[in-house]
Amino acid sequence: MFLSGVSGREFSTGRIKDLDVKLQTRTAWEKIETILKEVGSSLNSIVKMVIYLLKTEDYDAYYEQTRQFLKAHCPNLLENPPAMTLVEAGLYQKEMLVEIDVTAIVSK
Repeated sequence: MFLSGVSGREFSTGRIKDLDVKLQTRTAWEKIETILKEVGSSLNSIVKMVIYLLKTEDYDAYYEQTRQFLKAHCPNLLENPPAMTLVEAGLYQKEMLVEIDVTAIVSK
């Protein structure tokens, strides 16, 4: 499964409610977990990630929130991380600070 452009935009409104990279990161991870569960997969099945940050200086805040989320929801992903790439990029909306692409295995 390929998830692309998962951001801090909320499912219900399509809006970014906060201009904080930690909160946008948490929202993105919650969406990734929800989507993977809906297709019968899980965070444990992630094999590759690409993280897009508006500013690379936000990496520490991104990583801190990612670490907290994964520690609570999928500690194995911290111990055995997938292939990862970090890119500094302009994002779809000016309010977006982070987007995450994920490749995960889905069993039949």
